[in-house]
Amino acid sequence: MPDRSSESSLIAFSFRLFWMFIGNAGLFLLALGVFYKSKTSPLGYSIAYWVLVAAILIARFVDIRYFHGETSDGEPATMLHLKRYVINLAIVAIPLFFIAFFLGRVVQ
Repeated sequence: MPDRSSESSLIAFSFRLFWMFIGNAGLFLLALGVFYKSKTSPLGYSIAYWVLVAAILIARFVDIRYFHGETSDGEPATMLHLKRYVINLAIVAIPLFFIAFFLGRVVQ
């Protein structure tokens, strides 16, 4: 019978890797796409950007709720940590998108 704890650990690690690194790198790359396409057709990049923001938040929620998530310092995460994460992500993601969109229209 397969070891479910190692399988669960791998899934938990995947969620943490996504919300900590991969998702944030993807947001940066999609913001660049919005910047470069803001005069022609930014819709695809814009939709992908906001879907990725939602996916990051869902991944963080699932990590905390179902996989006993940890903070980036290794401490047990709570729903209060999720609330702070949502606020911090909004503080970064919303201005990043609008700066990329409007700066792309002005510069290009």
